[in-house]
Amino acid sequence: MASKQTVLLVCRGLSEIHLLQRFRPRSDCHYIVASDDLRVHLEAEKYPWVEQVCYLEQMESLYLVAEDVLKYVKLINQWLASLGDDIRGIPRELLFWISCAEGGKTTQRIQDLLLLMRSYQYLINSQNISSIIIFSHPDSGWEDEVLIKAGQSQGVEVSLMGRWRPAVLKGRLLLLLKLMIREPYYIIPILLAKFREQFRYNKPQISKKEIALQLCNSDIKFVEDVVFLMKALENRGYDPVTLHWRASKAVGQIRQAGLRGEELEAYVPMSSLWQAAYRAGVTWRQARTRRLELENNPELAYRGISLGPLLWSAVRDFFWEELPQRYRLRLAAKNYFSRHVPLAMRLWGGGELMEGAILFNSLPENQKPLIFFWMLHYFDSPYEGDYANTDLLLAAGDSQTEYLEKNSVPAERIASVGMSRYDQLEDFQKEYSPAQSRAFLNIPNEFQNYILFDPNYTLRGFLTLQEQSLVTEALLNFAREHPAMAIIIKPHPAHSPGWLENLIAYFSLPNVFLIEKNMLPYHALNVADLLITKCSTIALEAMLFQKPVVSVLLDGGERFRIYGDAVERADSIASLIEILGQMVGDAGWRQKWVENQMVKQAEFLKHYFSSAKGNSSQLAAEAIDKFIRMKKKG
Repeated sequence: MASKQTVLLVCRGLSEIHLLQRFRPRSDCHYIVASDDLRVHLEAEKYPWVEQVCYLEQMESLYLVAEDVLKYVKLINQWLASLGDDIRGIPRELLFWISCAEGGKTTQRIQDLLLLMRSYQYLINSQNISSIIIFSHPDSGWEDEVLIKAGQSQGVEVSLMGRWRPAVLKGRLLLLLKLMIREPYYIIPILLAKFREQFRYNKPQISKKEIALQLCNSDIKFVEDVVFLMKALENRGYDPVTLHWRASKAVGQIRQAGLRGEELEAYVPMSSLWQAAYRAGVTWRQARTRRLELENNPELAYRGISLGPLLWSAVRDFFWEELPQRYRLRLAAKNYFSRHVPLAMRLWGGGELMEGAILFNSLPENQKPLIFFWMLHYFDSPYEGDYANTDLLLAAGDSQTEYLEKNSVPAERIASVGMSRYDQLEDFQKEYSPAQSRAFLNIPNEFQNYILFDPNYTLRGFLTLQEQSLVTEALLNFAREHPAMAIIIKPHPAHSPGWLENLIAYFSLPNVFLIEKNMLPYHALNVADLLITKCSTIALEAMLFQKPVVSVLLDGGERFRIYGDAVERADSIASLIEILGQMVGDAGWRQKWVENQMVKQAEFLKHYFSSAKGNSSQLAAEAIDKFIRMKKKG
């Protein structure tokens, strides 16, 4: 009797569950349903013919593939640079993918591709899959393409179901429309910035004591950081200014604080509104004629699979979504620096991110300012640069100083100054009691314990959807079993609403509270008895509030243990639930555990932060002033 074949049914979202309902299983097959949506797991388990439900993607970190990612970025950048055309197309200096994988469709797409290949091949081999049936999802066309290639590499037949469903066709149409309206979407803010500039009163004069801080995000934490530093620089006689790009909301906040903020969009030449797209089109035509050079490059392969064809859509999107804006930013920066000569400048991302790199390359060669960067946190990243273009690095304390010196940064280029964003936390705790913070968040006072959960931001290599799902489900189940305990969920500011909210609604528990993602977490921390996160900087803030922290590291990544013993580690759901159970069920254990954590936190914070006395922003301004004076002398 022939053995049964194992069929993998890929159902990426709950919107495809009706395809599973209509599916007709064969008696000679074993069926496994794979999905990264926990709600699909809960639904699929209801079908008796489904023998197993599993996740599609493994919980693997960026450290497993970072070396290969950097190798492939270098190969792609060599090909892109060869397309440079200063006369009619896009200049060579703009044709590059950054070395950081922090989202987007360039370097992050390479990292995604390698991690997906590893996950798909592991799933196929570990489950001995004979064939794969993919239920088409509107937003997963590229992932399906990768799965098809992975299946073919293992000799597995792959087929698609529902690819012509209205929902899928609608999704493809929306993607096409997004691509088509991308240019108007970027051009409108430029026109609005120019309009606002025409009616702006009290336009600033040219200053010989200007210090520029690049700002490319309007999140309140970034705005507060620069406001504190700008005021400290003003007190030292400097004229600080923020240079905004795609952060127009923050301009008003800066100006309301009595400080100077400039929208670089207002410096974009009108001619570039159409020239940028034209130049991108000229270079794109050349890229298309040389497409096979990229796709057939034998070095651009991983585990026997050619990566070029799978990365071509990312190359296309790079040309049409990113390059025109890069070209305009370059022109805007050159226009600004043609009249303004800053003494010092802080680049976005320390110059490692695209906006910072373009601004640095737009500076006049003979008038380079002092380049400084405030490391508000550090992360042991394999993509970290060498800070070769940074003259002064402002570190929080000994931990960051040691990290920088380990990465070959000379001690004379480092100043330990603390963190400005945390200087006000002590005043916050004096102003608000936990009860007042609960009232602010509209959370009742009736619960015995308050657990704050930071689900973080799902991004392959950093936090997988499986990790977020497992922890969220475990906490929701725990909340259901312990109605006297409240779970407060604070999403990451970059979180896209959808899956998480739907899962919380699926459980619909009266002791689970979802709070606004864009607010600072201080009220939530003030309320909490415990914080649960992976390795976010909110853990550092929790320590400053003297709250114990549990770091859930399900992927086993030791390099994510950036807080050492100052946080309790849970490397499995079972260990997390054990900690929670003891915390809410054993008052004696809880008191002893919290006391022990406070001792470890105090030791960590003493080493992490600067021992220098005084306000962090004032210390930073003093260090910048000192380096400016040294540069003038030397």
